Amino acid sequence: MTRNTRDRAQTTLDFAAGVSVFLLTVIFVFAFVPSLLAPATAPGAGNGVVADRVADDLARDELATETPYELSGPPTDGALAAARSNVSETLPPGTFLNLTLRTASAGRVVAADGPTPSVDAPTTASRRAVTAPDGTTYELRVVVW
Repeated sequence: MTRNTRDRAQTTLDFAAGVSVFLLTVIFVFAFVPSLLAPATAPGAGNGVVADRVADDLARDELATETPYELSGPPTDGALAAARSNVSETLPPGTFLNLTLRTASAGRVVAADGPTPSVDAPTTASRRAVTAPDGTTYELRVVVW
C-alpha cells in the first residue's frame, strides 16, 4: 500500500508555528488592552473631558447670548454662580468645579465662583475666550477636580 502525501498529519513544525502565533496574540492582548483602558479607569482621569465639556457649555450656552462665546451680560460672581449651579447637575458625583473670569489683557480676576482646590488635589483646567457686550475680552477658566 502506498500512502498519499496529501493525507499527512500535523508535523511538529506546523504545531510550533501555530502555538507561536497564538502565544504572540495572547501576549499582545494582555499587554495592549490594559493600556487602552487605564486612562478611563484611573481616578480623576476623565477630568480633562469634563473640564472641556463644562467650558464649552458655559461659553456657548450658560453664559452666552444667541452668539457663542459672547456673554449675555456683564461678568459677575452671581452669573458664574448660577451657571455653575446649572452645570454642576450634569457632573459625575464627587466632581468639584471652580470658575474664574479674568481680563484677557491684564489677567485681573473679574468674577469667580466655586471652591478652591486643595494643594494635593489633581486638577484639570480648561480655558475659553469670551467677549462681553461692551467688547472686552475675558478668559473663562474652568478647573475640575
